[in-house]
Parts: sequence; structure tokens; C-alpha cells
Amino acid sequence: LQLHTHWPMSNQADAWYFRNYATAILAPLPENSVLIINYDMQWTSVRYLTQCERFRPDITVLNLSMMTYVWFYTKRHLYPHLRWPGIYCSAPNSAAVTRGDMYGRKAFTLEQFISANAERFPIFLGGKVSHPDPLLDEKFEFLPVGLVSRIIPRAMAPPAVEYAQTTQLALQAVLSPLSKLPDLNKYPETTWEWTIG
Repeated sequence: LQLHTHWPMSNQADAWYFRNYATAILAPLPENSVLIINYDMQWTSVRYLTQCERFRPDITVLNLSMMTYVWFYTKRHLYPHLRWPGIYCSAPNSAAVTRGDMYGRKAFTLEQFISANAERFPIFLGGKVSHPDPLLDEKFEFLPVGLVSRIIPRAMAPPAVEYAQTTQLALQAVLSPLSKLPDLNKYPETTWEWTIG
């Protein structure tokens, strides 16, 4: 009776939603992109797909929330190709950015990190910036590309026709893996699958 009652909800044989979701995030990105994620569902699914299934290993994936901890300094060696303008990411005008710690080491803002790397790599953001950063908004444009946003210098914003073409290609790359969304009758609001749906 238990099996019969709960089988429809418990049967996950065809539940490829998170794999497909991560594929839809990564597929439209140009080669050797940097993807900064500040959204748990994106982080865990993308991290699994890139690290375990080796899908798009050319993309550097960073967790913005983790970058805000002092201990992140010990993880920077995992990303030797990136330029780090300080020891960890912090809010603009914070004491960590303006004065630094007792050893004179300063934190960096997201704007400083992006400015240090934007000419070398296409940079994208999944989720939202953790705190207001007026200089980031002043210097950069956030252009939606599929399920994330590309961060580009305002002076390099593409013409409307070029942006429309890029957006169309990204949309095709997103819709292909997300052709089947979770059944919202099977997955209630309390599930992660519902969020994808």
C-alpha cells in the first residue's frame, strides 16, 4: 500500500531536471568564461555537471558567497589564471576594503575583481550581487544571456541587432536541454524541482 500510494511521487527515474538546468546555464557561454554564481540551486547543479560529468570544464565557476569569507584566500591557488585584487570579496567602503586586516591585507570588491579580469575572460553572473556596488553599476552593464547575465564594460555594450542575435542563440541553447520541465503537480512548491519549473 505504501509503495502503491507514494510511487508516483517517489519515482525519479526520469528526473534529469537539475542536469538539464545546469546544461542550460552552461551551454550558451563562450569558451573559457568565468561564471560567478550567487544562487544555491545554480551552484550545486553547475558544480556537479562541470566537476563530475566534465561538461564545459573550460568554464571557471566561482561561488560569490564563498568568495566573501576570509578563508577564501586559501582557495585562490585553485584559480591561478585569475587576477585577485585582494584577499577576499567584501562590500564597497567596508573596513576590510578600505583599511585591510592587521597584516595590511585588503579585501576587494566585486567591481575590482571584474575590472581585473574583464579584458581577459567573458564574465557572467548567476543570481544577484550580494550588496550594492555603485561603481560596479556605473562601469558595467549586465546583459541577460540565457539564464545568467554577462558583465561587460558599458563602453563595450553591443549594438541592439548584435545583442538580439546573441540572445536568440542563447535562447536556443537554453531551450534544448530544458525542453521538458518538471511536472508542477508532482513537485509542489516545497521542492527544488518546482523552482526550475
